[in-house]
Amino acid sequence: MKYLAILLMMMTLKATADCPYTINWKAQSYCVSLEWLNGEAKSRGKFSDVNELSPYLISMGMSPNQWVYSQVAAKVWVAGEKEQTPVVIPGFRIFPYMMMSNGHHHSTRYDYVGPDQDGTYLLRRMAFHKMRGCWSLRWTTADEDLLDSSAELAQITEFVNLSEAEQKSIKELCQTLSL
Repeated sequence: MKYLAILLMMMTLKATADCPYTINWKAQSYCVSLEWLNGEAKSRGKFSDVNELSPYLISMGMSPNQWVYSQVAAKVWVAGEKEQTPVVIPGFRIFPYMMMSNGHHHSTRYDYVGPDQDGTYLLRRMAFHKMRGCWSLRWTTADEDLLDSSAELAQITEFVNLSEAEQKSIKELCQTLSL
């Protein structure tokens, strides 16, 4: 019995690793993987790569020439498919979204590219501003970035430029907003 419990736990961990995020569309389950990439900086209207990993939280009052814009790559495949062959869902988009503790919510500036030849979607040039709320990535097949026509893909509670204490505070706030 003890070995069966260990085996089931290992299978659950493997299934989670094989399907980091699950979405459902038209009675089909899909897996989505997210890979945070190095951010970008903007100088004189042009973006250039920086050697700082995303996601990066921009402090309020920080000069725009110091901002690090975040980037993430996403791949989608049919759940349970071992080869994880990328699929294209018509109209599929991912966008950043902030749920604030005062009840307000909004998106932020970003560029969405995809899918490319290998099925990778790229969400880039996201400006995650530090506010009293929780950032997430949402997905939709609609044309607009609205809460009602989208679903949460992943909460963003760990930012590379924050201390452990700051990240813990964000996680706690997000847990209270999710209730």
